[in-house]
Amino acid sequence: MIDHVVLLLLMGVAAAGVIAMLFPPSPRVFIIAAIWFAGCLVPLVLAQASRIPDPLSLSDAMDFAGAAALHLSLAVYASTAIRVSASPAPTPPIRERAGWRAVVGAVALVAAWCAWIVALEGRLTVFTAALVGNVLLSALGGLGGATLVAGLRARHRNDPLGGLLAGLAAASAAASGIPPAAALSVGFAAGIVAVMSGARGGVVRPRSWIRPTGMGALIGLLAVGVLDVRSGFFFTGQPTAVIAQLVLVAVAIVVPAALGAVGGLIGRGGTGAASASEPSA
Repeated sequence: MIDHVVLLLLMGVAAAGVIAMLFPPSPRVFIIAAIWFAGCLVPLVLAQASRIPDPLSLSDAMDFAGAAALHLSLAVYASTAIRVSASPAPTPPIRERAGWRAVVGAVALVAAWCAWIVALEGRLTVFTAALVGNVLLSALGGLGGATLVAGLRARHRNDPLGGLLAGLAAASAAASGIPPAAALSVGFAAGIVAVMSGARGGVVRPRSWIRPTGMGALIGLLAVGVLDVRSGFFFTGQPTAVIAQLVLVAVAIVVPAALGAVGGLIGRGGTGAASASEPSA
């Protein structure tokens, strides 16, 4: 079986690179990324490896190597750091994707996400098809939820891809333990919440990816406590799983927010005023 800790560490390295891309080039970006890596990712890796005390049983509340907890942590940290630093966009706006390019990009993203989930399982089993099916349903639900909002509000017309990303992030937490109908519903809710929170998915910029993944991960983590067929409140009537997920979400928000404020203060010195044209993270 592929080591979950190694995969989580590799994902964390990539996420740290994304954080560095969110700020104008300078030596400060490495410090900002390193704060998240050391303060958020390393404890997550150590918890997965059972190398540190885990009195809150956070590792039991995570699935798929803690990918959803990583997404939420990254989104909270990056959003806080950007706001505190008043950082402008590191690059000029890139034109929005349209037509077949958006379709190809979306298909590639979904395929890569499915490959990641299957790789974490380590082998093909009788559950693999159901697992991939839930990822696809959650992604479809996210796209549908965002499309619904886009149809109702003109200012969200470029956001359906953000909903797709939110649905995939939700699947990172919930795909293995919920029924197909629930996967579709969770993705749908994630797409709506992500878009309504101001996430934009139609622009090819790292900042456009942050909020959809964070909101999707948040919805997915909470859904596990309610809808998981093994321990969720809906199936067992016991609040234990819900409490565990709430604690995990609280930790994944509070700690990155505090560290993000520190990272933002470090980044403030050389970034200047925020760009009025850049959408918030």
